[in-house]
Amino acid sequence: MNQGNIPAGYWRRLAWSLEGTAEGSKSICYSIQSINGGTASVTRTVIVDGTNPTNWHGFLPDWTNDPTPNCSIQVQDALSGLNTSELYYWYWTAATGTRGTFACTTSAANGSTALERITATDVPFNQEGGTGQNQVYFRAYDRAGNFSDSGWQTVKIDLTAPQDWRNFTVTSVGGTGLTPTCTVQVRDVLSGLSVSAGAYYRFSRDGGSTWSSFYRASITGSDGTTAFQTLTATNVPFNQQSATQNKIQFAVRDVAGNWGYSPQYTVATKYTTTLELQNASGTIGQTVTLQATLRRVSDNAVLSGKTVSFSV
Repeated sequence: MNQGNIPAGYWRRLAWSLEGTAEGSKSICYSIQSINGGTASVTRTVIVDGTNPTNWHGFLPDWTNDPTPNCSIQVQDALSGLNTSELYYWYWTAATGTRGTFACTTSAANGSTALERITATDVPFNQEGGTGQNQVYFRAYDRAGNFSDSGWQTVKIDLTAPQDWRNFTVTSVGGTGLTPTCTVQVRDVLSGLSVSAGAYYRFSRDGGSTWSSFYRASITGSDGTTAFQTLTATNVPFNQQSATQNKIQFAVRDVAGNWGYSPQYTVATKYTTTLELQNASGTIGQTVTLQATLRRVSDNAVLSGKTVSFSV
């Protein structure tokens, strides 16, 4: 393309149209020849991009217990790359209506053509909800000026711990009577229980003044269940006889990350005993001595000072 003559001592802006050019990276070469026959040239690369950013996916978080969460999503522009200075978001609640425009943050380099994550930081929803009460919307521009939107994304927020503890039960006392198995039921009505995170219990032997570390308990159900589930602490090692000093407490997490703790339950324990009877025989009219030995199962110790009744 001949751009004409340029008088000595003057400059000219060289302009041309790429209309109808296919998308992609183009190499443009400028070539200049002076009147005395000298030449100069320079080559530049131009990206022709008429395609909007695309590949929106990977929205986070799923569930959160943060009332002002960071919300993020992935997006990509494969030609000119993302313009990291033009990434935006809006948010909505019924109370606030639509608020924005606000700038997103990203760790992506300007012009990146990879799949990148952009983030709306500390979005002030300040309320619970898992069915559309809290929503966020993203927009991304590429370096050619094309843009696209993510559409509204639901942000699920649960600020309430698992609750409604019920039906605490001692289901067995263990072989010695001092290592009982205890169960309790609990539920989480919003994000649901995190069964994969596990359930735990701790115990006290001095009425709750001091406590053990937390030990793993079993739990029924699957992640996200909002129905009552059963937690079981098996063979809790109180190892003492007491009606008042043994305490147990359970802990479980919901999917959003809230931990719930049960009331502190009192577990009464008694030694398990065995009664050994010595054989006695005799004839009618004779006196026979009946003998029995009462032993504690935990250590086989003989228990003295106890009363045993015989029926003949």
